[in-house]
Amino acid sequence: FYKGKLKPLINSDGKINQTLLDYLTLTTSKKSGNKVRLSVPHDLKKRYPHCSYDEFQECRDKAIWMYESWKALQRTSTKEQNRPQLRKKTPRTLYRGKNGRGTVQVHYDPDNTTAKLWLMLRDSLDTKRDGKRNHSHLHLPLAYSPYHEKNPIVII
Repeated sequence: FYKGKLKPLINSDGKINQTLLDYLTLTTSKKSGNKVRLSVPHDLKKRYPHCSYDEFQECRDKAIWMYESWKALQRTSTKEQNRPQLRKKTPRTLYRGKNGRGTVQVHYDPDNTTAKLWLMLRDSLDTKRDGKRNHSHLHLPLAYSPYHEKNPIVII
């Protein structure tokens, strides 16, 4: 339902109506068109409060691009096309970062009774707001299964 009229999310030419998608998923604090949208049917900010409006738009644009390119490939190809998937690997800078301090690290602690493997994430969401340059790390325990006992993980 958009401005009193029921409009399809996918147009007749196969393109996604981005304005309607915004209207259904993102609230606005500034005036957009005639009035402020304080509530929407599928509010993404309630489900993911730490993500910004720009991050939602980036994700939406990438998903729309993947869907539309997949549909175009289906129309032109004689073979049946599977659903689109991202084949691009996570960049190494995410793991290594500058000076060897990455965003994600796996830490092995054999003496710990809670968990032997820990995932260390750089917590830049909270420290960025405070203006700190050195970010704290979140330590999340990873499950240790019998597979890991047979095939030990070597961390350099």
